[in-house]
Amino acid sequence: MSALNGPAVGAGMALALAADIVVMAHSAYLQLAFANIGLVPDAGATWLVAKSAGRAKALEMALLGEAMSAQEAKDAGLVARVVGDGALMDEAFGIACRLARGPTVAIGLIRKQVAAALNASLVETMALEAANQTRAGRTEDFREAVAAFRDKRAPEFRGR
Repeated sequence: MSALNGPAVGAGMALALAADIVVMAHSAYLQLAFANIGLVPDAGATWLVAKSAGRAKALEMALLGEAMSAQEAKDAGLVARVVGDGALMDEAFGIACRLARGPTVAIGLIRKQVAAALNASLVETMALEAANQTRAGRTEDFREAVAAFRDKRAPEFRGR
C-alpha cells in the first residue's frame, strides 16, 4: 500500500508503484524524468509501467519525461484510486486496516497468484487458482467466513 501526496519521480515513482494498492492525492504526479537528464529508467520502473499501462504509455513516459497527473495515472492503470488531497491519509489508512483485518492467508495467495498471472498462460493461471482455492478453502478463516454468513454477522479473521 502506498499513498502519494506529492511528486513521485524517477526511482521514487518505481518504489511507489511497486505497492499492491496505490492511492494518489489529486495534486500529486508521476514522472519518469530520466531521459531529461540523459539516463534510463531504473528501480523496476520500466517493468512496472509497461506491465500496468502497456508499451505505448511506458515509452511515452520514459522517452518524453513529462509529468503525469493523478487522474491520468489512474486512467492509465498505474494507480488504484485518486482522492482529494485532504482525504489521502484517511483513505490509505482505511485500506491498510481493511487488509490487516482480512483473511491474510487468502490475501497472500491472491498477491502471488496475480504476480504469477502476469507471465503465465490462462491454463497455467487456472491451475494455480485451483490449487490456491483448495488451500484457502481449508483455512480457519474460510470456515469463519461461512459461519459468519450463516449467522448474518461480519467475519473475524485470524490469519489461519
